[in-house]
Amino acid sequence: MKGNQAEIAAAVEKSKSDFEHVLGIALASKNAAAGTRTDLSGVIADTLMLRCWLTGMSINQLLHPTATGNFLALSFPDWPSIASLSRSIFEGYLALFSLTISPRTKEDRELRLLWWNWHEINGRARSLDLVGSKNPEVANIRLKLKETKKKLQAHSQFSRIPKDLRETFEKGKRPYRALLERPRQISKNAGIIGEHFEAHYQFMSEAAHSQPFVIGMLRRHEPQDTKMLMLLKRSADYATSFLALAVRDFAQMAPKADCVLDARFRNIVAIWSGVYATPFKRV
Repeated sequence: MKGNQAEIAAAVEKSKSDFEHVLGIALASKNAAAGTRTDLSGVIADTLMLRCWLTGMSINQLLHPTATGNFLALSFPDWPSIASLSRSIFEGYLALFSLTISPRTKEDRELRLLWWNWHEINGRARSLDLVGSKNPEVANIRLKLKETKKKLQAHSQFSRIPKDLRETFEKGKRPYRALLERPRQISKNAGIIGEHFEAHYQFMSEAAHSQPFVIGMLRRHEPQDTKMLMLLKRSADYATSFLALAVRDFAQMAPKADCVLDARFRNIVAIWSGVYATPFKRV
C-alpha cells in the first residue's frame, strides 16, 4: 500500500508540474499576442483566454495551498473545487473553439458572433428586469435587442441556426444557449470523442453541483487516501488538458502566440489530443 501510495503521490506531483507549465505558457501566449490588430472574434478569443488563465491561477493556488491570515495551509486536497474550476476552463475552451475555430466562412463567423451578442444583450436585459431597474440604460438595451434581432433575421445564414434555437428566437423568447452547437457536439468537432466528453463532463459537473458521489468521497476525511489523491490527479489533468487545448487554438487566432509554445507544451498537447481521440480501453 505504501509503495502504491508513493507512486500515486509522484504521479500527482507530475500532474501539478504539467499544469504549472501550461499555465505559464498560457500567460506567455496572451502577452505575446497583446497589441495584435483583430476583429470582434479575436477580441472575444483574447477575453476567453484571459478567463481561462485567471481560472487556472485559482486552480494553481488550490494545488499549492499556503497559509492565509489566521488560517493554516489547507492539508485536505480540494479536488472538488479544482474539478469545478476545470469545467469553467473546459467551457471557456468550447466557446473559443465554437466562435473562432469552427467557422469556415466569413458568413458563418458573422452568424455565430451575432447570436453571441443576442445572448449577451438578452442577459443584460433580464438582469435589469429581475431587479425592476429604472436605469436609462434600459432603453438603449431594448433598442440593441431590436437591432440585433433584425440583423439575425436578415442574415444570409439565418436558416442554419439549429431548429431548437431558431424556434425559441421566432417565439420571442430569450436564448438559452450562447453557442450554436451543444457542448457535446463542439467537443466532437474539437477532436474529443463522445465517451470522453460524457465521462469528464459528468465528473466535473458532479463536483460543481455537490452530487452524492462527491459528498460521499469527502465524508471519508482521509486527505492522504489513495482514492483522494487519484481524484486530485484526475481533476488537475482535466485542468491541464483543457487549458492546453485552449492555448493551442488561441495561437491559431493570434500567430504571435505560437512562438512561445515550447517543446514540453506541444508534447502535453499531443498526449492529451491523442487520449481524447482514443476510445476507453474496456477492462
